[in-house]
Amino acid sequence: MLLPKIKEREKRFKLALRMGLPIFTLVFTFIFHTFINSSQSLDMYFYIEAFIILLVSIYFIFYLIYKGFDDKILNNISKVFTREYLYKYINKKLKSKNEYTFLLISIDNLYDINSKYGIQSADNILFEVGKWLCESLESKNINNFPIGHINGAEFMLCLDGIKSEYKVLLELLCLKADEFTIDDIEVKISAAINDTTVSRQLDYLVENLFELQGLNRSTKLIQNSNNEINPSELESFVINAIKKRDLLILHQDVYSKDEILIKECFVKLKTVNGKIIHPKDYTKVLYKHRLMMQFDLIVLEKNIQLCR
Repeated sequence: MLLPKIKEREKRFKLALRMGLPIFTLVFTFIFHTFINSSQSLDMYFYIEAFIILLVSIYFIFYLIYKGFDDKILNNISKVFTREYLYKYINKKLKSKNEYTFLLISIDNLYDINSKYGIQSADNILFEVGKWLCESLESKNINNFPIGHINGAEFMLCLDGIKSEYKVLLELLCLKADEFTIDDIEVKISAAINDTTVSRQLDYLVENLFELQGLNRSTKLIQNSNNEINPSELESFVINAIKKRDLLILHQDVYSKDEILIKECFVKLKTVNGKIIHPKDYTKVLYKHRLMMQFDLIVLEKNIQLCR
């Protein structure tokens, strides 16, 4: 696991105390010494100025301490990076031209564990799974990788290189997880994997991981097909198809006792290089960009033209 930033933050906090406390002590000592030796000759302005100086010095100390903790780095339960810090760290890495692999690890039965064994047991499971993931990868000489707790039951890791470099290792990891127990509690784990060949935008990468995870949770390791369209390119294709009203509408006869009852309509989109975009892929783009109504109107209009 990656820890340099955490150690750096601890140093900043200690430095804040070392810088702030001597200043406060010096100011307090000076005011107290002046008050003891010249209390009879001091006027009201001295007390006002002393109060202001003490207030400023206290504020300075708290400000330094706050700056030491302005970014929450670790999740309180799992003790790995928070989602905010992990995303911030990964976004910096994605700005380079290097290739990265992303792994989503899910505890599929965390809700059941929480219901049967209680919140404390579920919290302990989260901590132990995070620890197990770190130790498993480090045992394979994979070090200095960021891992974060990004959702209730999900962990995300960022590894250097493309996914083909980690495919065998991750398959073995998932097989090992088949018999994974913590305090005699069975822990069911599944994984999804993609890399920067899918996209270099974190939002797309995370969304894709969750989509892969949702396709089939019974499959332990789910990964992208090499034929899939880049999410950013997919959005561009779909939006352009709507603008150009370029929809591929297919019909299929629905029979009832050897008679055609209705014609069922199928709508597909085709990219410039001939790839077919199926509804399961383009529908999410339509909803995201509020294009569903426009899409429905185009389909209705084309069907009316065909009927004529």
